[in-house]
Amino acid sequence: MGKIKYFIGVIFILLSVAAFAQQNQSPEKQAFRTAEGIYKDGLYKLAADQFTAFLAKYPRSEMKARATFYLAESYFQLKKYKTAIPLYEKLLQTHTAVKYKPLIQLRYGEAYFHQGSFHKAKQILSKFISDYSDGDKLQDGYYWLAESEYRLGQTTEALRHYQELLNLFPDGKFADYAQYSIAYIQENEKQFTAAVQTYRQLLSRYPKSALASTALYRAGFAAKKARQNELAQKLIKAAVEKYPDHKYRGQAEFQLADIYFQEKKFQRAIDQYQRIISQKLAPDLIDDCYYGIGWVYMAQEKFVEAIARFDKMLRQLPGSELAPSAMFQKGRCYEKLNQNQQARQIFLQLTKKFAGHEIVATALYELGKIEFTDKKFPAARQYFRQIVKKFPGDDLTPQASFMIGESFRAEGKFPEAEKSFLETIDSYPAGKTRPLALQKLGWVLLKQKKLWTLLI
Repeated sequence: MGKIKYFIGVIFILLSVAAFAQQNQSPEKQAFRTAEGIYKDGLYKLAADQFTAFLAKYPRSEMKARATFYLAESYFQLKKYKTAIPLYEKLLQTHTAVKYKPLIQLRYGEAYFHQGSFHKAKQILSKFISDYSDGDKLQDGYYWLAESEYRLGQTTEALRHYQELLNLFPDGKFADYAQYSIAYIQENEKQFTAAVQTYRQLLSRYPKSALASTALYRAGFAAKKARQNELAQKLIKAAVEKYPDHKYRGQAEFQLADIYFQEKKFQRAIDQYQRIISQKLAPDLIDDCYYGIGWVYMAQEKFVEAIARFDKMLRQLPGSELAPSAMFQKGRCYEKLNQNQQARQIFLQLTKKFAGHEIVATALYELGKIEFTDKKFPAARQYFRQIVKKFPGDDLTPQASFMIGESFRAEGKFPEAEKSFLETIDSYPAGKTRPLALQKLGWVLLKQKKLWTLLI
């Protein structure tokens, strides 16, 4: 039914345009006016067909340049940039006097941008700005040039052109977008205080902008990253109240809970996390909320409650990216409760269940520590050696290497300890454990009465 209405509408347009055409117009002009009218009515697919037919029928027409331009524009509006680009290029090369040349060059650059060819877009748009320094489309050129530079990672150049756009066209159609882009770049480059200020300037200058809601949320997030917690709470709460259905709502609620935790308002943090879970305010952050509650209890040294929360998360969301970390923290809680047997079991489960995860090195280290504390030195060395072998680049590896020597020393096996400390010193010359390894090496040499070694 929809297609029938569409074709009836098309036929009606064609008949209407033809009916109102001047009686003395040639068929060539009538064909052009008909296609032009269709384009202006937004029927770009039909317009493209009409202009294609026109150019095929009248290849020498004096309206050829305009028809080619409309054809390119039709494809541009249809987002068929690959088809539009050679048409724009042809116009620039062969119809230099056409009155649409500034728009053609702009569209030529835009088409390359939308196609993902940002280097080419930058080249064309830079020339456009140079050639047409006072045209009404100049703001478009600045915006798409800055966007191209941003996509290329050239943030310094992008910031400069966004700012030039704001200076030249403070009330232009791209002004709020330029302001937002500047703030977004500042935020990504960890200039959080500057980002907050720029987002708030957008809200002040362009309160009706389509970007206002997102800018208010991001201003709150940036304030939190700048450790301006009081301002962050104010902005985030204002955003939630004014734009409760925004896509950032859940993240904002979570950020509030995190702020409460940072400020040691523990019960308030727990209530906020639980509210997010119960009201399903952020379905993709439910595991983070359970994990956050566990951390709140750990911060209060309520390890039994923390274990219960980590357990609940592991049961309900076993596939969460936070599952390995939650299991590790559960083991740490048992350690804090001096329940080493339970901790040992948890860490062993973790090493098997998440064998390829980076946290396994930390779990192995905790297992080594438990065995060392229980004076089970050979078992401790087994875990420390696994770290050295399987995780050579981990931050814990130098310490694990040191602990191998330390376990030999604690066991009274001084020659083995000597050899192990020397390996640590040689293998990790810049490691933090080197001074302590040297000290322990000296101790075991003295124990072996190898005073001459110390003098070499």
